[in-house]
Amino acid sequence: MPHRAETIDEGWCRDVHARLVNGDPIAPAELAERALQTVQRLVARQQRTTEARALVDQAVVDAFVALIKQPSSFNPAKGSLIPYLVMSAHRDLLNALAKQRRIRARELSTDPVDLEGIAGNSIQEDYEVEELAAARSARLAARMSAILTDPVDRAILDLLCNGERSTAAFAKILGLESLPINEQRKKVKQHKDRVMKCLQRSARRGDL
Repeated sequence: MPHRAETIDEGWCRDVHARLVNGDPIAPAELAERALQTVQRLVARQQRTTEARALVDQAVVDAFVALIKQPSSFNPAKGSLIPYLVMSAHRDLLNALAKQRRIRARELSTDPVDLEGIAGNSIQEDYEVEELAAARSARLAARMSAILTDPVDRAILDLLCNGERSTAAFAKILGLESLPINEQRKKVKQHKDRVMKCLQRSARRGDL
């Protein structure tokens, strides 16, 4: 189930950030599993246009990757981790929106087609936004595929990014359903940690 912002304990936030600073390889997976969906929801509430909604997920992922790459960018003495991530993702979202609008403005300024009446055409605008979002998602998927070549690893990451917490969901993907629940939890955790370590190394190299 999605996490409400108030259920993310401040003590846990300070602890996971300290572990990120200290290079704990498990901390990125725990941060994504516990906080990613909450931050996505909070950022989405601030920007309700169709254009913005198409870019929210990428902005949030970028904010998490930036923190994992440089955890010292957040100072716990000056605020709380979740609001910091929301602010960071919202800033990235606004930058992405501004860039997208500049690109569209340039395209329109060089388009010889008569543009009279296009303003306010919500169907056309929604279609263009969906096309841009699809292209962006395709580029991200290509980068992720280059890092996580195993389809099982990609499926694990998809569940993490969607806020999935159930051991059963991960165990099904990994084919562990016949094992005792304690053994399932152990092996699921090992696999999640391995996936996040791989992404963390890639983020530090600048591959993401």
